[in-house]
Amino acid sequence: LGGGIVLIAVGARDEPPPVTVEAAGRTLDELDDQLTSAYSSYFRNFDLAVVLIEAAPRHVYVFGQVHNGGGRYPFNPGGRVVHALALAGGMLDTARENSVMLLRRDPDGGDHVYRFDFARMTQTVAPKDVFLQPGDVVYVPKSRFRTFTDFAEEFLDIVQRSAVSALVIDDLIRRGSEGPTVGR
Repeated sequence: LGGGIVLIAVGARDEPPPVTVEAAGRTLDELDDQLTSAYSSYFRNFDLAVVLIEAAPRHVYVFGQVHNGGGRYPFNPGGRVVHALALAGGMLDTARENSVMLLRRDPDGGDHVYRFDFARMTQTVAPKDVFLQPGDVVYVPKSRFRTFTDFAEEFLDIVQRSAVSALVIDDLIRRGSEGPTVGR
């Protein structure tokens, strides 16, 4: 639960002092038990009911190399990382599909990062995927090379520059072994 709490006391002659309880992360039953315990010293044989009027919106976030540019998406119980990627329009050609990251903060405040390889998704029946939790962040990093052609072009460019450098160095070595030349 999150958000504010409205307390309505019916049939009380004297108003009890307000009690502060942490509602975030608790179920309605847990909150009911905690409030009943807190007010038991002020009332005897009382009935307390906790009613959820409106649930706080829960979201997951997707950023990086996705078609819809990323953003906030509604959390759906049972949703997985692959579902969040689908909500974001899928991965771009520039995505590093083997390094999709899930960033998650646990209720105790600990941060965790999980890496997924969706490049092999078509090769396996069930890719390693986890259920999403509210507040999860899915990040799809950019790949250095979009396609094999991009890789091949950059590789050949590096090889060509290396070959030219080797020729220049070889030429300088040969000129150095001939000794200095003096013009006549």
